[in-house]
Amino acid sequence: MASGDSSGWKFLYFNAPTRGEQVRMLFAAGATPFEDITFDFPAGLSPYKHAAMGDKSPLMFDQCPTVISPEGTSVNQVFVAVVCSLANQ
Repeated sequence: MASGDSSGWKFLYFNAPTRGEQVRMLFAAGATPFEDITFDFPAGLSPYKHAAMGDKSPLMFDQCPTVISPEGTSVNQVFVAVVCSLANQ
């Protein structure tokens, strides 16, 4: 399922199966390789927040789930938007 960034897709979420699992399943259903970046809640999110990364942060509202496309576009927080964005690919 997840692999080492061969397509450029990245998925950032906590190491919990909740909302993130549906996005992981969508990647798997499409046979799309992606980098599954998981972290502990809440401390693991800190290095990706605007306070740490400034304008380079992929987290629009310092929240996730976040999907980053190979082009660098990120879709954040709103689960339906994330799934629709992936489904359109």
